[in-house]
Amino acid sequence: MTTRTRVMTIGVATAILALPPVAMSEMRSNATVISIEGKTASMLAPTAVAMPQRAPGTPVPTTTVRDSTRARNSVTISSLSVLNQLLTAGPTTGTRVVWRWYASFNAPYVISLGRVGPKGADGWNYRVNSLYWAQGANMVNVGNGDRVTWYWGAWNAAVLEIAEPATGSSPGATVGSGPMRIVVNQVNWKRTRVPAAGATVTYAGQTATTDASGAATFTAVPGRNVIRATKSRVIAATLEACLPAGGTTCTT
Repeated sequence: MTTRTRVMTIGVATAILALPPVAMSEMRSNATVISIEGKTASMLAPTAVAMPQRAPGTPVPTTTVRDSTRARNSVTISSLSVLNQLLTAGPTTGTRVVWRWYASFNAPYVISLGRVGPKGADGWNYRVNSLYWAQGANMVNVGNGDRVTWYWGAWNAAVLEIAEPATGSSPGATVGSGPMRIVVNQVNWKRTRVPAAGATVTYAGQTATTDASGAATFTAVPGRNVIRATKSRVIAATLEACLPAGGTTCTT
């Protein structure tokens, strides 16, 4: 697939969308969470990125950015857009972002992240809360708590989604060495969500394979631990589980 074709795929947009927030293991106010899944490994674990705030009823804030071409094309975009959040996350996480603005499509094309560029029909695409949006990253707005995953692969690839772990403990309670149930779903570009049976899940030094319902059971470990889910021919997922320890809650 050519660069032009890929831009056309993501460049058709008619409106700026506001997406509903999704619960997170570590909910941070005034922030979205961005992760980057590369060809074979996670390039950026879920990282909170500050969100510009606006009062109800006021216009959506905008910012002017320049692309990575020699011409340094200038464009004004929504400060709440997926694109602006990526450009904000780049310098703060040490992730090199190379992109080009296509005025004819009113859309950006992310050429490479961390020096990983396109190959054949595969390139950089994004999902918000695991869902595919057929719009340029400048046209989709995100809100506090939204998860944005940039992934290297085909635009219509299925992605894994790790649901919130269940331990049976209420927020703020002491978590002991009880069971933790982790559920993994598989979401395709048509937004169909099914259990990810046969996925490999790692958590706090433990590894398990999901059953037919997409679930795997582990021993809960207090504190911060990364959950990683992988499955052949599906985009992997990473989530940070933050469980209270010693009667105190996890803090940012």
